[in-house]
Amino acid sequence: METLDGCILNLFRTEKPILSQKDFENESVWVCDLLNQDTDLANEYIKFKLSTCKDRMEKLEFLYSSRSCFKYTVEGLENELNPETQSDFGYYRHLSKEEMSLRLNRYKNALKMTDQAICFYIDCSTLNCDDKLKKSLEFSNNQLTLIFYYFFTGLGLKIRTDIDITAMAKFLHVVSNKDFTTINNSDFYKRLRKAPNFVTDPELIKDLEIIKPLFEKVEMKNVVSLIDTEIAKARVEIKRKK
Repeated sequence: METLDGCILNLFRTEKPILSQKDFENESVWVCDLLNQDTDLANEYIKFKLSTCKDRMEKLEFLYSSRSCFKYTVEGLENELNPETQSDFGYYRHLSKEEMSLRLNRYKNALKMTDQAICFYIDCSTLNCDDKLKKSLEFSNNQLTLIFYYFFTGLGLKIRTDIDITAMAKFLHVVSNKDFTTINNSDFYKRLRKAPNFVTDPELIKDLEIIKPLFEKVEMKNVVSLIDTEIAKARVEIKRKK
């Protein structure tokens, strides 16, 4: 559905459909209807749509379409919540102030996540991505640990043998600006003692797939190979557990 057509149809709908995952392939489904209904359902729909796109440009078209809906809704809700701009005939007047505030937060989060996704596809030409790109690259502690682990391993240095993990953990606190109390309380230190280990880290495959493109981008092929090997090992472990 085109963005403009979707917005117009959304404006004139009187009854919002009750949707579920079985409706995802229906071209008339509008992402904002899903988000009004349930955040998790909308997230699943977005992931489904991105997985069915043929190429990067198609993904960006879908993301921009969703972004227009989210941005329009944020602006409308902000106007309704502002005594100076609210209207007696506003589109959201059927909602209570509390419901509008909750929906506004939901749409702001969706807009932020969509901006981050667009920035991840390296398309910042029509968005002010300077700050958004920085935010989108806020990795989890485990992902940061794995980035450093594989970077130094790719240089031929063995973590826990050639490199003091106490110093590395402190350095991770410096670059991530995460709070530090003592080394024994450091989450980075605890992770460095075992990384990478699928047995103690069930999210390993997902995290490795997230950091792998970073090394592909800088052509560190040996590190990419190491990551692929670790992913394969983790998948074998999954099958063994079954």
